[in-house]
Parts: sequence; C-alpha cells; structure tokens
Amino acid sequence: MKKSLLLVSLLAAFGTASAASSVTLYGVLDGSIGQTKTTMINAAGAKTTVKSSSLVREGRYNGLQGSRFGIKGSEDLGMGLKGHFVLEQAAKISDGSFGKDAGSNRQAYVGLSGDFGALTLGRQNTPFYDSIGPMVDLDKGSYFALSNFNSTNTKRANSSIKYTSPMFSGVQVSVLGGSDTTTNTVGGMTSEMKNDVMGASLSYTHGKISAALGYHGVENKMNAMSNMKTETSGLGLGYNFGVAKLIASYTEQKETGAAFMGNMKNKDATIGVKVPFGAAYVMATVGQNEMKDMRSTRDINKASSKGTNGVLGMGYHLSKRTEAYARYAKMNEAKYKTAMGVANGSTKTDAFSVGVRHTF
Repeated sequence: MKKSLLLVSLLAAFGTASAASSVTLYGVLDGSIGQTKTTMINAAGAKTTVKSSSLVREGRYNGLQGSRFGIKGSEDLGMGLKGHFVLEQAAKISDGSFGKDAGSNRQAYVGLSGDFGALTLGRQNTPFYDSIGPMVDLDKGSYFALSNFNSTNTKRANSSIKYTSPMFSGVQVSVLGGSDTTTNTVGGMTSEMKNDVMGASLSYTHGKISAALGYHGVENKMNAMSNMKTETSGLGLGYNFGVAKLIASYTEQKETGAAFMGNMKNKDATIGVKVPFGAAYVMATVGQNEMKDMRSTRDINKASSKGTNGVLGMGYHLSKRTEAYARYAKMNEAKYKTAMGVANGSTKTDAFSVGVRHTF
C-alpha cells in the first residue's frame, strides 16, 4: 500500500514538473519559382540588364520569409516568474544547408519574465523591427519589402539586453542596448573595433487600431578615428476594417561618419492594403524612397535619387499552416542626380515569385 502511494506521488510530481515547463519546435519552410531582372541606365543612356532565376529559390531571396527552424521553451519558476529561451537557425531548402549565407544568423536569447515584463539577453529582434515592421510591409521581412529600414542592422542585434514592459491600456514600451568590442594587438600595436547598438519603441494597440514609434541606432568605432553611425527612426499606423487591413508608415535613416563631413539620408513612405476572401486574399503595397548624399568625400556623381516602388500579390491558405502565394513587384526604382542636380541615370528591378510557405 505504501509503495503504491509512493508511486502515485512520484507520478503526480513528474506531471506537475512537466506541466511547469515546455519546449516547442517551430519553423518556416518557404520555397518559390521566380525571377529578378535589374536594369541600369547610366548618364550616357547605356543600358545594362542582369537577370537571376532558378528552379527553386529561397524565401529570403524571392519569397515571403527565409526558411528556418527553432526551439523555444519556458519554465515556471514560481512567484509569478518564468524563465524562457529561443534558439533559431536559418536553413536553405534549395541545397539543405544551414545558415550558409551572410546575414542569415537568427535569434538566440535567454531571459526572465513576470509581472514586471520581460528581460532577455543575446541576439534578438530589435524593438524597432518588432513594432514598426508589421506596419511598413504587409509581408514583414519579405524579399518584397519596400523600405530601406529592412536592412540587416535594424532587424536583430548581437550581444544585446532587451526589456519589454507589460501592456498598460494598450501601451507597451521596449528598449534595447548592445555592445561588441574586439581588441587586436600585433607587434605592440593595438587596434580596437567596437559596435554599439541602442533602440527603443513605443506601441499602442486597441481594438482595430495599432500604432508605433521606433528608433534604432548603430555606431561602429575603430580607434576613434573611423566612426560610422546609422540612425533609423519611424512611425507606423494600422487599421483593421475587418473586410480589409490598411497599413501606413514613414521611416528615415541617416548615416554619418568621422571620415567625411555631412551625412546621407534615406526617407521611405509606404502604404498597403490586404483584403481577405475566405481562405484567399489579395494585397498591394506602394512605397516612395528618396535619398540625399551630402557627404563631402563620397561619390558625388550619385548625390540624390528618388523612386516609386510597388508590390501586387495574392495567396490562398490551403490549411492553417500552408499557403500558396504569388507576388509581382517593381522595386529599387531610382532616378539619380548629381550634386549639381543633373540627371545621372537610373535603376529598376522587376521581380515575380510563385511559391509555397509552410509553418510548423
């Protein structure tokens, strides 16, 4: 009888421990058939065309998402405190390799959460990307993104600490800081490379309305003589009408450096709409980009550019986790001018993709 009671107690304790912690395997597989064609025309009118196509293309190069798998878990530590982690790895379905390309490193962090919010440490999404991203592009992180903010340095941050507050009346705050320092000494000569990151966001969600403000700054220092700083700020708005979802955004990116005077600015404005029809949907996004290069020691032949880009798409959810999609876009369209305002050529990219995305 005592042995039976002991066995029951052990099984109950094991069940309680299992319920208090969980580990989940998740991921995305995205493959497509498509082509990109870039046309460049110089000031003299000479045209250069570059085409790129393959039978199966990666999602991050011609689709909606980069393929990846990940493990995430949480554990109840008691007193309202939880421990949690995320470990992701990029994948390529065309050749089966993992994390082969530059910029494919994904999230890897550990942290604690509770009534105070969440504190996480490691490589993780920036507050800017999490808050502004969904209102810049309907396909967040897609190859067909129209805003320069999607550059690698605004998506994820290495060696970072991030705090995300609880939501108070629809308002949430997130702040992040990170730093990487490498010191190299050769023959008595020491050089130092330091990368500092700082970001913050303020978001609001209430019913059908969503809005966000975000900032992200990256500063690269080398012996205090060759510094480069990139600052990105933005505003995003969203409204779900039920029959359609509307998003709009404005982002600005400024680059400055100690090696030259002045700065380079990129301004982006986007607006998009997505209309569902049962399991199907159609979507469209339009964006305008303007660049001004006011750096004195840089190439002044392309001192400014301006262009309008657009994406049209449709999709069908074959199930809750599997989607067939198609996209066509005119991207990276720009007409250049010299510092004196003289026309100096243009570039444009036409791209299409038909693919399948599966999440698990």
